[in-house]
Amino acid sequence: MKTRERGLREAIRAAGNLSELARRLGLTPQAVQQWRRVPPKHIVAIEYATGVKREMLRPDLYRHY
Repeated sequence: MKTRERGLREAIRAAGNLSELARRLGLTPQAVQQWRRVPPKHIVAIEYATGVKREMLRPDLYRHY
């Protein structure tokens, strides 16, 4: 199994579990299971669905100023 980055782990925790995160995003659990980090096209949707800030989801793309 691939190690998930912290932001993705936090989003899964905030949603309750991986399947619930996938449901909120309109994706299959299998699709989300393959992620090591949040794909850029899903950052805003995950932030909205879980409350986890984009800076935490992808700190390499979003810097907190």
